Amino acid sequence: MPFSHIPGVTFSMRDAVSVIEVENDYAKAVMTAHGATVLSYCPKDKNGDLQEDLLWVSEQAVFDGKAAIRGGIPVCWPWFSGYQSEFNALLEEGAQPPAHGFVRKMSWHLENVEKLPSGVTTVLFSLSSSKETQAIWPYAFALQLQVVVGETLSLSLTTHNLNAFDLQLTEALHTYFRLPPDDTLQLDGLQGATQIETLQQNRQNLVGTPVVMQSPIDNVYLNAGPSLQASVQGEPVLQIDSSHARSCIVWNPGPETVKGFSDIENSHWKEFVCIENGNVWNNFVTVPAESKHKMQIAICKP
Repeated sequence: MPFSHIPGVTFSMRDAVSVIEVENDYAKAVMTAHGATVLSYCPKDKNGDLQEDLLWVSEQAVFDGKAAIRGGIPVCWPWFSGYQSEFNALLEEGAQPPAHGFVRKMSWHLENVEKLPSGVTTVLFSLSSSKETQAIWPYAFALQLQVVVGETLSLSLTTHNLNAFDLQLTEALHTYFRLPPDDTLQLDGLQGATQIETLQQNRQNLVGTPVVMQSPIDNVYLNAGPSLQASVQGEPVLQIDSSHARSCIVWNPGPETVKGFSDIENSHWKEFVCIENGNVWNNFVTVPAESKHKMQIAICKP
């Protein structure tokens, strides 16, 4: 297997999906080229012992190489949620747009794995336009997702527009965090953003104080700041920093909606909260012709 000679890098299969495990002095992470999905990130303490996983993956997640994996950090691209023509480049005529775009269900190419002198490990995935993608979205593109495993987990999603015209899209890194979806969880850093409550007929208001978690929730935060901290019972547990990602989405299905998900056990909605960074709704991205756009996030324990 290419790259298996690199210290701390091992490969295995989970059902039909190839899994890459990366471990170094800072952390242990698991990911797959299916959807370029990061599945696990366990930082290490000062003694080198693994701490609790920051990410959540459903016990019922499907690893058949076809379905999107329920959990971890799926890549939503080139649209977020349902396709919206006012925010996204037009589809191929007659195409049936899958939720959250098509790249989270596709097999990406494992481009490179490298352990740097600093001790961190980088993994690079790539995906290019093809007949399969252009049957849905008729544009030429090249995508790269770089994952850096260190004291922080960093992801950089780069869109290369290979067309002779501008390209409009929405995107998100749909991170499932192992956090409680109740009022013990507060999110600080969204102050000043426009909150859209999609479960309340898209009711809008300006955020003035830290967001107190509730469930079910499906809120979009437009023009969000670059730094977000999550606290449980007043104790900081998670830091998320982003670059060129102007939106944040907070989602948990709650006890009723979860019943419609075949890949989440009915009681397991209590185990996670999705805090997603991206560019959605009116924060859509216009990538100039023959140019590129890069969105980044960095996740760590404070």
